[in-house]
Amino acid sequence: MTAEKAIKLDAFLPYRIANLSNNISEAFSSVYTLDYGISIAQWRILVNLFENECVTAKELGLLASMDKSTVSRAIQIMLNKGYLEKRVNKDDKRAYFVKLTEQGKTLYFAIAPKALAWEAQLKSCMTESEFETFMSVLEKLDEKLLNIHREITSHSKSLN
Repeated sequence: MTAEKAIKLDAFLPYRIANLSNNISEAFSSVYTLDYGISIAQWRILVNLFENECVTAKELGLLASMDKSTVSRAIQIMLNKGYLEKRVNKDDKRAYFVKLTEQGKTLYFAIAPKALAWEAQLKSCMTESEFETFMSVLEKLDEKLLNIHREITSHSKSLN
């Protein structure tokens, strides 16, 4: 491999985005882990259930980009703490719906203002225009990833 074809990590988009995501997630977790004793996975479930009210564990995994076992463990802990309640899915007895309890909603409303303040602090390094451009670029990357995933899935199905 020649030097000009080598990956330069400081300019390699997947590496930079993954590092940024990990660093943001870790730093942001201080908003809720110390005072409220919830994990990153539990936070993601909390905000997704607040936004989507009542969904299956599988749907939560997709919404929060988490694997099945992580979602399952986080749900169990949150059920034990009284933040969630679950009910059987009448259409699929193996699955269940989860939703926030009043205690879970109270937790959300306690954390949300601190989360928004933390986000504002992070965004303060950008102008409003830069932030809008950044969000537009993220949307483009999300769309491109979806298309790449579809192509790979379609290709692998055609091989079978």
